[in-house]
Amino acid sequence: MHNMMGHIQYETLENLATSTNKTGHSPEFTLIGSKCYFYPTEPWIGLRAYITLLGRSVWGLLNAHNAVLRENQYLPDMIWIFTEETFRKNVGTIKEGMMILSKEYGCEPTITTETVPDGDFMGAGKKISALVRDLKARDHEVALDITSGRKALVAGALLSTAGIDLDHVYYLLIDTLRDAAMPYPMIPFHRQRLMDFAEAGREG
Repeated sequence: MHNMMGHIQYETLENLATSTNKTGHSPEFTLIGSKCYFYPTEPWIGLRAYITLLGRSVWGLLNAHNAVLRENQYLPDMIWIFTEETFRKNVGTIKEGMMILSKEYGCEPTITTETVPDGDFMGAGKKISALVRDLKARDHEVALDITSGRKALVAGALLSTAGIDLDHVYYLLIDTLRDAAMPYPMIPFHRQRLMDFAEAGREG
């Protein structure tokens, strides 16, 4: 069952140490890099996670998320936004937009952000693969959206997770970037195509 409230995230060990799990279950946490990702234990297993890469296009990321919600009904319980230092200034806008869209579809995910140095595809890849492996170990469904990410970040994410069975790898294809900086429903749907490379790979 998805979107059951009670999953909580704390970004520092200090917050974890001074907080209690309101679900009444013993907490578990994983330290990845400098951040502590906190998960409740059963019955909140088998959740949906959504990892997205923020690059130049704010609208590209938000429209891909909208398409995933609308077309695939993939309603995440947890969202991670990975971005490079250059684009960190847009994180607040992205978080707000993703939460607004999610609530429109009846879910209210936790949102965590992670900033990596520009062009550090190896460092980004290590963080993303560690996160994905931890999520999969907890029997979570994991989706990766690469629509907005710059090439280095996308390469790091895909290479580092090549040996992991990702449930979805999304990319929102648009026929031209002209007039693309607008909300998803305002762009004619025949100009857009949501692709799932993981699903296509399984189908052969």
